[in-house]
Amino acid sequence: MADSELTSEAEDMSDSEYMTCDEGNRDSMDQQGRTQAPTTAQDQARPESPSLAQDLATAQCTAASAVSDQGAPTGDGIEDTTPLENILDNEDLLSKIAVMLDQDSNSRKNWKAIATKYGIGYNERKNIEYVNCQNGRCTEVVLGKVVSSNPDITVRDFLVKLEEIGRNDVIDVVKKFYHE
Repeated sequence: MADSELTSEAEDMSDSEYMTCDEGNRDSMDQQGRTQAPTTAQDQARPESPSLAQDLATAQCTAASAVSDQGAPTGDGIEDTTPLENILDNEDLLSKIAVMLDQDSNSRKNWKAIATKYGIGYNERKNIEYVNCQNGRCTEVVLGKVVSSNPDITVRDFLVKLEEIGRNDVIDVVKKFYHE
């Protein structure tokens, strides 16, 4: 099979009509890795056995699932079950994180990005900013809201959010605290 044919077939496979990879959800595939019930004439013309593109897509889903099962690479040494509330309970660690995230900067993501990652809307972020930022408590308030709405949130989840916004400096502070 020529490279152009593989590319074309792989592009066809990227459409969600063949396979979804929503956190390991492979409902659209049977046990042998074949797609179920073709829906268009083009689908019906495809061979029933898995193609190279399907194998590649399955491998990508499997790899993505394996990474999500292992947790974020940033959480090394921190147990998956360590509640985020532990950070709120430790004044020293919380103040170090707050100093870093409460700074308003155009070049670095701050508490607003964390709030957004946890689904705190624009109006609520503006309210937090208006009421709490003069006291330097924005990060504390955001983390408090996150913990109160979902007590099962872990430190590892927080590290993932920090990694997503590119705040490895804050990740290092948290890791250092838990390794001491």
